[in-house]
Amino acid sequence: MIKDTAIFEEVLKETLDKLVSASNANTNEELIILRDCAINYILDYFNNNLTPNDTPLDFISCDEITVEVKDKSTNRIFRRNLDISYIENSNGLKLMGEDLKGKPSEIVFLSDTAINKIIDVTGHGLNKSRCHD
Repeated sequence: MIKDTAIFEEVLKETLDKLVSASNANTNEELIILRDCAINYILDYFNNNLTPNDTPLDFISCDEITVEVKDKSTNRIFRRNLDISYIENSNGLKLMGEDLKGKPSEIVFLSDTAINKIIDVTGHGLNKSRCHD
């Protein structure tokens, strides 16, 4: 069990200092590109080691989400953990939480697959059978 993260922070700082030095990133724009690349690589690295590669991922769910935003004037990244449930599958994604009065609230974002199914089921799709005649 990891109890003291100070040593990991020290090693990570040394590693990032070496990365910046080796990259020859001099401008803010170059540092931003390097930062985004490093963050994506680290996330992919841990995701690949947490889940075997042959495991199909067709459903994602959680009870808390992390929102990450990049301020457009400073390019600084901010992360917030929010008590919002998240469900995603081939039909789209659904965010569930509470409004200011504590009542359940949901936002659904439909995928193209779901929209095409709805269009077809409501009779607004192609006037053609999907069955092979």
